[in-house]
Amino acid sequence: MRRRLREGRAKSKLACVIVCMGVLALIAIGCGDDDEGGDTPAASEGDTGGQLEEVVLTLPFPDSLAWSGYEVARGPDGPYEEEFGMELKTEAADGASFLVQQLAAGNIDYGVIAMSSVVIAEARGADLIGLANVLTDSIRVGAIPETGIESLADLDGKTLGVADLGSGDIPLVTAALAAEGLDVKTDVQLLPVGTGPSAAKAIESGQVDAMSGFTNDFVPLEDAGIEFIDVLPEEFSGLPEGVVVVDEELLEPENEDRLNNVLDVVKGWYIGTGYGEEYPEDALERACEFAPEDCKDQAFAEKYFQIVNDALLETAKEGGCIDSAKVETVRDSVAASDVPEAADIPVEEVVTSEYCGENLAFTDEEVQAFAERTGATG
Repeated sequence: MRRRLREGRAKSKLACVIVCMGVLALIAIGCGDDDEGGDTPAASEGDTGGQLEEVVLTLPFPDSLAWSGYEVARGPDGPYEEEFGMELKTEAADGASFLVQQLAAGNIDYGVIAMSSVVIAEARGADLIGLANVLTDSIRVGAIPETGIESLADLDGKTLGVADLGSGDIPLVTAALAAEGLDVKTDVQLLPVGTGPSAAKAIESGQVDAMSGFTNDFVPLEDAGIEFIDVLPEEFSGLPEGVVVVDEELLEPENEDRLNNVLDVVKGWYIGTGYGEEYPEDALERACEFAPEDCKDQAFAEKYFQIVNDALLETAKEGGCIDSAKVETVRDSVAASDVPEAADIPVEEVVTSEYCGENLAFTDEEVQAFAERTGATG
């Protein structure tokens, strides 16, 4: 049976922890003590007593349209403040291994990391488990049409452009190429070309035959008129790139209030995603208040927002359950490229479907209530 969200939306006091995290889409979440140092009493649903609990999300990079649902849900009239009594704030940091250490030590209750990081942590002895997916389908491999490349196998003897050799897409792409019998050390050259103008120059000069990267890497290139043929196989598409994880200890009955904090953050994220589908102009304006750097170019912002929001929409509608088959693909990719011992990890040891689904799926009523508060309905 799935755990029900609690009736009272006011949150218990949690220790405020700001952690360092890194690439592979990591988020750590902590909460601030109230000013008086006492616990906030529980309130009935929709009644926060005028007090908001400060919740700090530590991201691998500053506020961005990459986390569109989260950014939309923040601020006045948003579900975090109005439904859950939360004031969401962001801290940017780095260090994936540090995040895992903090989770394992119980210094933070939860975070959002790439599924590959969950698998690696499990292989190395941590007891982390994924509850829901908040970022998906963010990696692409696009071939330049003029090269004649129509599949990943056609990259044999070719040059694949990457942002840099430490980019988070490299392990997955390495595994995808290996599945086609190609080795990045002998069969395919990986060429660091950066992003934006430098990547465009590499493509236009014929230095690369295809590009690998994240969604945001491709947006400015396509806006510049460069076309791509997507060649990443279906089994490597739509993988969970950002998963809400907790230490398994948080699932114990005595930690129910703390667990519900996690579920409320995810629920608000999904409501923001639904709002982004129904009211994209207002949603983008809300998100841009928190991510101004991504919104300097309006055309870029509109396209990037739509891509990210569309990618998460079905997941948000269904309540964020993590696809076991996709987890197997990630696990096998990690085992093939980084951590061989990961091959023996059962999927059920790194993800659970007990808390996702109907508990977290946004409803039309929740989106419309959000819109009535903002005035987007008319």
